[in-house]
Amino acid sequence: NLQESGLLIPEWDTHDRLRRKIQDYPSSIIVAEEDKHAVGNVFLTSDFWCALISHLSVRKDYQNRGIGSMLMDEAERRFKESGIEAVCLLVENNQDTLKDFHKSRGYFSAGDYSALAKRL
Repeated sequence: NLQESGLLIPEWDTHDRLRRKIQDYPSSIIVAEEDKHAVGNVFLTSDFWCALISHLSVRKDYQNRGIGSMLMDEAERRFKESGIEAVCLLVENNQDTLKDFHKSRGYFSAGDYSALAKRL
């Protein structure tokens, strides 16, 4: 899903890191399945200070069926149940369709930021 949608960052989204995320923080990934195959996913990160949604992806042949909305509904429900009152999203600047999708759900641009990363 991530590679097909252009959201895979090979330097960060390695098989080992994804495996560890699933093993160590199983509730931090929501997966949509059909016929026992993953067709969509979204990543969740949070603590008492901040909640973050990233890596929302639905396989192209399953898009426009409400799967992305269901994944986001579940992500928002989980955050709300844990007492989180606001959430941020990470969307690449070139992902206009994804940005429009989130805006249609009530998200708004909260500033003009650049994402910076550093490997430790």
